[in-house]
Amino acid sequence: MGKGDIKTKRGKIVRGSYGVLRPRKSKETISNNKKEKKSVKVKSPDIIAPIDNIPKKEREVIITEAKGVKAEVLKAEKEVIAKVVKAEKEIKAKVVKAKKEIKAKTSKPKVESKTPKSKAPKPKAETKITETKAEVKTPKAKAEVKTAKQKDIYQEKSELSINIDELKEKVIKLLSDKNLAKPNIRLNALNKLVEILKSDFETIYNKPLLLLKIEKNEFKEKVSQIKKLNSAESSIINNFYKILENIVKGIN
Repeated sequence: MGKGDIKTKRGKIVRGSYGVLRPRKSKETISNNKKEKKSVKVKSPDIIAPIDNIPKKEREVIITEAKGVKAEVLKAEKEVIAKVVKAEKEIKAKVVKAKKEIKAKTSKPKVESKTPKSKAPKPKAETKITETKAEVKTPKAKAEVKTAKQKDIYQEKSELSINIDELKEKVIKLLSDKNLAKPNIRLNALNKLVEILKSDFETIYNKPLLLLKIEKNEFKEKVSQIKKLNSAESSIINNFYKILENIVKGIN
């Protein structure tokens, strides 16, 4: 049996363990530890007894004292509220007075400055109106003079005449001279306009020179009421006016 055996003396010495008897604590040490561990008792608060447990005489005294305290508290609250209300009213009155004083000081110089300014600009507005009226009248008079001159020209050159077919041929010549990429669009527009003249404008269809008595834009508006104009149709109307004006001026 060597050092490795746990149950032998040598093995226990090597291991540092105890044998059969482990050394025990003495009784004196145990008693000392128990005394130290005793906890100190905490005093519980004094519980107030309910009113029902108090005798009647003491109870009546406590109730009367409580009522007196409540009355005093209510009086104090009312006094504080009254003081606050008075202070607010005084502050509002002071603010209103200050505003009135400020208005009185600021209003006096403004009234003096406004009176001379309000009188001066009135006649200027009247002069502007008269000037605009004079300006509007002048273009109307010029337009009336132009229309009168045009009528005289047509009356002097009433001997001139041209058929719708001749006018159509001249328009076709103009289109051929321009070398358009798609001339068929303009030719179709020309045929449509000739049909409109035949159905709705017989006098112009019979005598195309009468078209010059109507302004270009007015004629376009009348035609647009019958049919919406394309760009091709509006350009052909421009060609009508160009050819007829050249005939009146004596240009082939």
